[in-house]
Amino acid sequence: MNILFFLSPKQDLMYVYDDFTLRQTLEKWENNRYASIPVLNRQGKYVGTLTEGDILWGLKKFHGLDLEAAEDVPISAFPHKRDYKAVTVTTSMDQMIEALELYTGEFLADFGEEEWVQAERAQLKKVYSDALKEVSEYLLKNEEFDELQKLTSVASELYPFDEWQAVQMQALIGLERYKEAMKLYEQTSKHYFEELGVTPSEKLVEQYRYLGSRMGSRHRVIEEVQADLQESPGEKNGAFFCSLAGFRDCYRLVYRMSELNGQMPWLMLCTIIDGKGYPAKGGPRLDRMSEKLLEVMKRSLRHSDFFAKYSPSQYVILLQGGNQRGCELVYKRISERFSEEKKGWAKNLKYSALPAIQTEKELEFLEGDDVL
Repeated sequence: MNILFFLSPKQDLMYVYDDFTLRQTLEKWENNRYASIPVLNRQGKYVGTLTEGDILWGLKKFHGLDLEAAEDVPISAFPHKRDYKAVTVTTSMDQMIEALELYTGEFLADFGEEEWVQAERAQLKKVYSDALKEVSEYLLKNEEFDELQKLTSVASELYPFDEWQAVQMQALIGLERYKEAMKLYEQTSKHYFEELGVTPSEKLVEQYRYLGSRMGSRHRVIEEVQADLQESPGEKNGAFFCSLAGFRDCYRLVYRMSELNGQMPWLMLCTIIDGKGYPAKGGPRLDRMSEKLLEVMKRSLRHSDFFAKYSPSQYVILLQGGNQRGCELVYKRISERFSEEKKGWAKNLKYSALPAIQTEKELEFLEGDDVL
């Protein structure tokens, strides 16, 4: 398959001819905000790309240039910083894929504040995203899942909030790599919540549901089921950290079990606060403190305890068996380790706790004595 299917008609695009004057070019450019435009010769062949920067630097040559004088300046007198390699309509899909693989990320990432850089960057990203969308549809239709997984894996890393993970999940499901698809969903859900405070998009949830139906359609022996459910060796260290959705399921299960075995689980909520005692707002400082608290909880809680991130500034914990005094000791251990690098952080943490099993008597939140 060639790329002719993906191209737009020339009459729908903006371009200038190489024999245009500067004034003709500026007048045609005036009504849009493109950072760059293609240059064609009168035979309709691509000869280069003209950018706003090319115009700006070219004007330095012409002192005292006014609009009338611009009629005598040919646009060909302006050198181009960079031209793009043209492709023919017979270009194959394999060549399109090779072109996508050349894209490695944001254009001039170290010059983010420059307006022309931002415009060029946005344009290049759009070209990349549009091309990847078309190629993805082609690869899905032809069940070329391995190639699709490679391309979308890179896109997910470059633009983690553009939902390329949903397409990547489709590829992994097509390859019957269900465990990897599930892990990708969990990691993406966690990232969306921690960074943006939002739940996964409907597009991602749709793939999650489809994954569940595919996993259930394959018959397995019990040994395979057991192996699929077990944690990997690296996941067994410290307390069990899970997604908020997973925590809800675990909490409800433990709640039911405790009604039968009589063990009283306790629920704790640790909150990172600002100097006035309010939940800390987002920013680099909260990110650092949240990462530190996660690391501290993994090594401060018991192997049988589990916890999850409840909000950008909060972690929720379920302690298997215990009492109020036990919660106080756990919090003290967490607080000491949380502030071991920066002593001042001790005043930026508070906790609440209550029994997970509610009785007919209304329960009150039990606040830690050293809350600030």
